[in-house]
Order: sequence, then structure tokens, then C-alpha cells
Amino acid sequence: MNLVSERITVDDYEQAVELFFERRWTDGLPVVLPTRRRVEAVIKHVGRDPQESLGLVPPRGGEATMFAIMASLMNLALSASQLFTQYLNTAFAVTQQDYSNLGRLMITVGIVGLLPLLALPLLWRQEHPPPDVPAIAEAPPASLR
Repeated sequence: MNLVSERITVDDYEQAVELFFERRWTDGLPVVLPTRRRVEAVIKHVGRDPQESLGLVPPRGGEATMFAIMASLMNLALSASQLFTQYLNTAFAVTQQDYSNLGRLMITVGIVGLLPLLALPLLWRQEHPPPDVPAIAEAPPASLR
């Protein structure tokens, strides 16, 4: 995959996090580095050209390429998961001296991990509509494009 975005090399994770703060690429949430391998995997899954421009981003007018958007979304998703982990650790504090919240923490993590399964019936219904209900069109007619 030929990517023309600026590639930055750092010596260690801490230096990379500091660079994110210096360049104002983060708002203080935990930083998870969008490595080339991770971003390429997401772009490949999307199936679009990584250099495809989707428009300009105000206020500076930077170009929003698929690569840049996927890197940003990946960082956002990974940061959100780390932030949620921090909230769980605060709500159910477990220390070397006090394991009293460990059971509640493990049950909560297990339940939260199963929540996406609740969406499966909705997805199944969308893929297999009843015969009397027309399916949702995947693309608008050519005359509307």
C-alpha cells in the first residue's frame, strides 16, 4: 500500500505521546498509536484508496484522506476503550491490600463484553426481512446520484 502521509519515527512510546500533545493531536485522552499496520488493515477492510480525498477539514483546510480519517478513528476508538478501563478501575478499585471489588469488576467487564451481542438480532432482521416487508435499498437509484 502506497501511503504518502508524513511518517514520524520516535524512539519510544513516551516520546510519541509527548509528540501527540506538542502537535495538539490529542485532547488529553489516553493515546494509542495508529501504527502503519493497524491503519492499513482498517483501510483494506473499508476497500477504498487510502489517498482518496473526502474533502477539506476546517478551520485550517487540511485534506481529509481515507488514511488520515482511519488513523484518527482508530486512535479515538482505542482511547475510548482505555478511558473506559480507567473508569472501571476507579469505580471498582482493586489494590494489593483490598480485593473486595474484584468480583464486581469481573462481572461488570463480562456483562459489558457481552453487550454487543444484543445487536445481533437487529442485524439478523436487517439481513433477513420478513417476506411482506421490502428490504432496505443498499444504494440509491442511478437517477438520484
